[in-house]
Order: sequence, then structure tokens, then C-alpha cells
Amino acid sequence: MAGCLHLMSNDVLLNIFSKLYATDLYNLKSVHERFESIIEDKYLWKHVHFGSNPIKLQFLRKFIKYFGTHTISITITGYIRSTVHSQQKKSRCLSEAFCLSLKRRCPALQELHLYNCYINYSDTKFNCFPSSIKKLSLCKTHLLNLSPVRCLLKSPFFRIEKIFPNLQEINLIDCKSWLKSNDIEILKKYCPDLKKINLGSVQFIWSNDTWIKKEL
Repeated sequence: MAGCLHLMSNDVLLNIFSKLYATDLYNLKSVHERFESIIEDKYLWKHVHFGSNPIKLQFLRKFIKYFGTHTISITITGYIRSTVHSQQKKSRCLSEAFCLSLKRRCPALQELHLYNCYINYSDTKFNCFPSSIKKLSLCKTHLLNLSPVRCLLKSPFFRIEKIFPNLQEINLIDCKSWLKSNDIEILKKYCPDLKKINLGSVQFIWSNDTWIKKEL
């Protein structure tokens, strides 16, 4: 390995490492002392993807130090399990502290993709996320403790246009457990730059000053 490393420039290693998931990058730190300094390069933390395997919140916190103004997109897969009890759900939520850390460290974040995550909405609302987000995915993600009465004031998307003023696309695939038709109408009505609402089998596309429904 030492011989191979001697032959590879930092630029070559950066190119190789850029193809890896964030968790793989973190694990490489212990492989060789040279890797540790290269892994801290901001280029590797511009588009952050944690892969398809679930990642625990405790481990996720270790990556905060690598995020910054250079970070443009983040993809996280959480710990949704259909058989877990409510107490377990709570412990696996994306915490308010973690989301606020993202907001502080990633003021230029444009894309946030959450898959199979729990969000306790009584503690962690969308205003805990970076306001710069243009593309938001909440696929198979559960929002807990929402109001059963989903009027405008009680919708999780209330004032979404102020929270994410540049939102252009939102993906809400497999969110039937909490998503209501009124939530969709709020998104359509109040997000001035929104061009696409993706529900999986159905998409709403903004075209020629009107919303067009497309069934896939």
C-alpha cells in the first residue's frame, strides 16, 4: 500500500475518494495517516451522501465538523422500522440540535435528502434546517406529533415560503402516514418558486402558470 500511495498524487486520491460515501471516508482515516489530511479537504464534503445503509444519529454527529459553506447537498438514510415501538422511534429522531448545527454550518446548502428518518415535529420544525434549501426530500420519512387537524396554521408547511424562500422541488414519496391533501395545496399556493411536487406515483408540475398533475 505504501508504494501505491507514494505514486498517487493528492489530486488523484481526491478524485478516488470523491466516489466514496461519507461513512467510507470517515473509516479511511484509520487506514493511513496521509488519508486523514486528504479527507479533510472541502472538495470531498461538497456533495455528502451517507449511502443506503441506515446511520445512527450518534455517528452522524461526528461528520458535522466536515460540513461548511462549501457543502451543497446532503443525503441521509435513517432508521425507520415498521415494528419499532414509539419509545424507540423517539430515540431515532433527527434531533433539533443536529438540524440546527446543519443550519449554522451549511448556510449555502441547496439540497437535503432524508430517507427513512424520524422527525419529532414538536421539537424539530422545518425552520431548524438551512433556509437556503432549493430541493427537499422527505421520502419514507415520518413526521411525529403533528396536529390531527390539518388547517393552514397546523400544517407542517405553514409559512414554508418564509422558511425555504428558494424552494423549487419537494419529494414526499411514501409519506401517506402523515401527509394530507391540504398540505399539498398549501405547498402549491404559498411557495412562489416551487416547480415540482413529487409524491411517487403522482407528480405536480408547475407549467404555464398552472399546476399540472402527472400520474406515473
